[in-house]
Amino acid sequence: MRKIYFLFILCVGFTTCTEPYENEITDFEDILVVQGLITNDVGPYSVYLSKTISLNSDSAIYVEDALVTIMDQLGNVEVLTEINPGHYITDPGFITNIGYEYQLSIKTIDDLEYISDPVALNEGPTIDRLYTEYKEEYHFETNEYLKGVSIKANSTSWDNDQENLYFKWDYEETWELEQRWDGKEIEFGDWSQLIDYNGGNSDEVCWSKDYSTDIILDEMANFGSNNINGKEIVYLNELNYKPFYGYSILVKQYIINESIYKFWTFLKENNIENGDVFDNIPYNATSNIECINNKDEKVYGYFDAAYRSEKRLSFISPVHDVAFANINDRCRASNMELATFKQQIFGATPIYAITISLVQDDERIIFTHQKYCVDCLEICSTENKPSYWIF
Repeated sequence: MRKIYFLFILCVGFTTCTEPYENEITDFEDILVVQGLITNDVGPYSVYLSKTISLNSDSAIYVEDALVTIMDQLGNVEVLTEINPGHYITDPGFITNIGYEYQLSIKTIDDLEYISDPVALNEGPTIDRLYTEYKEEYHFETNEYLKGVSIKANSTSWDNDQENLYFKWDYEETWELEQRWDGKEIEFGDWSQLIDYNGGNSDEVCWSKDYSTDIILDEMANFGSNNINGKEIVYLNELNYKPFYGYSILVKQYIINESIYKFWTFLKENNIENGDVFDNIPYNATSNIECINNKDEKVYGYFDAAYRSEKRLSFISPVHDVAFANINDRCRASNMELATFKQQIFGATPIYAITISLVQDDERIIFTHQKYCVDCLEICSTENKPSYWIF
């Protein structure tokens, strides 16, 4: 038995990234990986199909031209449409029903047939409140306790205290960055570019959206009550720069089926703390999907029906007397005589001029190597203010 590295590609609908997982296995290729999720929200819903790949592979393998269907307990069948390689969606008019059970069926072009266990879309509590709370936590890199803010969630109460409920949370962070300077890139050696220029301080603003990559789970039984109270979703210490100019978090709560809860718990306990667009699934992570015409065919991933709710919280530094870091404090500029600048060898490192002064007997240039300091889109995704932005 030989040791290899492999990647299991899973397009996770809750939200992902990839890391190698080491295990003893003789064959890793052509194993179907499934991610499917339907909720109480308005569709369309997505099912992603891919194949496991070796670590040396430089691209994902998507399962195309499959027949993918979702069937409810009454026998109603929804046929999904492939809109991108390996990405199948329901018709926008497809509506889920609370209390119904659903099954996913897949038939690939090589005539392998897969079916999921029935999963129920059961109603449950929603997110009642998001709030911040002061917290100090030990930081290994600085070897000290840092001040910070814990973002916590409470749920509404649930009358059915005889049934245990299983929860998963994801979140989207949006944060603002005010660009430090205006600047222009200088092509070294082309001195015709060196004309009087004063970019100076900038009024450009950008926003970035980040998605959770950790696995946040819990079950109602752990709280000894009929509601979730004080569940920590994310912790931000004072070194975090996201809240400095403004921060907004959208928390999504899913009430998932027990088999899916066990699936994610296995990943979490095996230190696979990810949950973005592509996940690694260890070979022995239990799936609720099986191949019905070849029992030797392994399947990874899941299909679930989850009751979903969400809530947004926004704040700006400082919070609870915690002053968050300003990423612009890392911006550094050099002030140099132009004659000296022309003699420098910067190699392939880009140069961004902030100020060029051609005053006689005092020709100077102020420049930086840090592109994000003169172009906030270097680390942000848009200059369009989000509709929910309150700052």
